Amino acid sequence: MKLLSFLLVAGAFSQTSFAAPCPYPTFTADKDVSITGDDVLIVTHPATIWDWQFSAKNGVDNAVEFARKKNIPVIYLQDSYDGNSNKYFWNDCRPDYFVKSSGGEFSFKVPAKHVYSVGGHWEACQRTTLDDLMTAWADREGEDLTVTEVLDGIYAYSSYVTSFDSYYNAFQEFKRILQYPSQRNDIRINLYQSKLLINDEAKLIEYLSRNLPSMYGKLAKHRVEMHYNGKLVKVIREGDGPKSGLLKLEFIDSLYQ
Repeated sequence: MKLLSFLLVAGAFSQTSFAAPCPYPTFTADKDVSITGDDVLIVTHPATIWDWQFSAKNGVDNAVEFARKKNIPVIYLQDSYDGNSNKYFWNDCRPDYFVKSSGGEFSFKVPAKHVYSVGGHWEACQRTTLDDLMTAWADREGEDLTVTEVLDGIYAYSSYVTSFDSYYNAFQEFKRILQYPSQRNDIRINLYQSKLLINDEAKLIEYLSRNLPSMYGKLAKHRVEMHYNGKLVKVIREGDGPKSGLLKLEFIDSLYQ
């Protein structure tokens, strides 16, 4: 019962009160985005259109607050359709840039050495954001990059959970609880809640790995590592000589401070 209660609130509500919807943003063209410094936070599509339960709101707000404290530039990717603007649950309406993105895609340059990523469907638009990031970085010989994915700030369909997984029934039961009383089937579970449902670090690492293989073809010459909460948990591929860079795919529970 204690675990269930914690799951219901983990990531569901912000530490601050829900803000009024931001006014329709002024978008910056990709070519005019200028990122300075070694770090950047990219926030992909946190909106009730896709995450009607606000499962990732807490994590998104915490990540933006973390970035503000560290003077890290913040970029919001938002659908350009005006009717969707008031459905985005940004708590902070003043990012460094709003960029139009219908599916998580972008083309602005990212010279930063460390990219924090939150928001977006883990299996869809957030994955597209990462694919574009990998594609741009893969041609930068000898440069290292850390990509930090924040579990409580990313929502998911849980489409990678199969009936063969030992935690399948836990996911199904949690979804049934979340359906009441709306009876909606489009349940979103943030990745931190997923961690608690899986309740086994080795199985969590295997589960998170299921959404990564599409990136590797673009990284033929680079070393790719997977880290979880500061610990190396998997070497995905070795580098190919002195010109290869290191891609550190890092998953952390939260940026809450």
